[in-house]
Amino acid sequence: MARQGGRDRGVVFKDGSWWVRLYHEGKEVWRKCDSKSQARSLYGKLKAQIREDKYFPKAKKREPLLFKTVAKYYETSLNGDGRRPGDNQARIQFWVDRFGKLDVEAITTSQIEQGLSDLRAPVAERTGRLAKGARRSLETLRRYYVVLHAILEKARKRLKEEKVLMINPASDIQLKKADNTLVRYLTPDQKQALFDALPHRYHPIVLTALNTGMRRGELLRLTWADVDWFAGTIKIRETKADEPRHAPMNSLVQRALLNLKDIAKPSASDPVFPFYPRYLSRAFQRAVIKAKLAPFRFHDLRHCFASSLARLGANDRTLMEAGGWASPAMLKRYVHLGPSTVWQAVEKLAESSTGSKIGSRPFQKEKEAAPTEATP
Repeated sequence: MARQGGRDRGVVFKDGSWWVRLYHEGKEVWRKCDSKSQARSLYGKLKAQIREDKYFPKAKKREPLLFKTVAKYYETSLNGDGRRPGDNQARIQFWVDRFGKLDVEAITTSQIEQGLSDLRAPVAERTGRLAKGARRSLETLRRYYVVLHAILEKARKRLKEEKVLMINPASDIQLKKADNTLVRYLTPDQKQALFDALPHRYHPIVLTALNTGMRRGELLRLTWADVDWFAGTIKIRETKADEPRHAPMNSLVQRALLNLKDIAKPSASDPVFPFYPRYLSRAFQRAVIKAKLAPFRFHDLRHCFASSLARLGANDRTLMEAGGWASPAMLKRYVHLGPSTVWQAVEKLAESSTGSKIGSRPFQKEKEAAPTEATP
């Protein structure tokens, strides 16, 4: 044991205990001992291991990163971005109830698959719009999965900063693709039935949705300062793509908004449609059921907007600009043409060829020129 100034070097009495202090690869290492003799012995042993390259310091034990901690941070970040968490609160809570007390590194792919399987099972009692014994749709399942994947991805990035390698266990799961081919648009008679069943105070917002293609959230965030009467447009500040855009107002929308403005006498910062999202959705669904249009959602008014413009001959570029769609593939999900519209387009081929809506001259001439079979 090396001594310095009458003392054992590397053996320190501190805070009522004996300690070993040494340096390894430029880092100071402290080890607590029960007595001075134990400290002297341990110091010599550790120094010998360092000289022989046999010293492997114990890794510092990492505090477990609980799933609940990351989930709460994820929920807070949604609120911090100015977005309404909405249904995400229920989805986050489902996964917190399942994995809340587990370290994120302890969560396995099989556990996630079991959770998704339980979600897909028939509900034991009525939940929201689901009746007892009903199943959640594949699209609902996908939304629960997206929330879980996002939470685990935040945990993975946080551990990466601490130089801990973690693979997101949700990344290996392949969900069945939901069928989004349900045709959602209304005929003129169905639109009239919807307005007849809807309380009058909600008529302007539904009319605006049908004629601008704006989403429910965009309509409810709209203020009178966003209405440009001179240009005839509505400025949508917060969009799904995080890029502001302008929606043109036709005469129906302008007349409806002018009537609202004359009645309310609002200031520039007042909302155009001062409704709570829950009450609006509830009233809309009641009207849909009363008008016998179910299944139909408020967002499907956006489908009606796109389909109506397409039937009037608007091209894809015009439709994308009017509705704020970024790609033709996304637009395809919203444009639905009725059978009569397609038939009228195809029938124009016959009209351009024969000049007649009924019958075909070339076919008739060919029929007359065809030889007849001789009768015995």
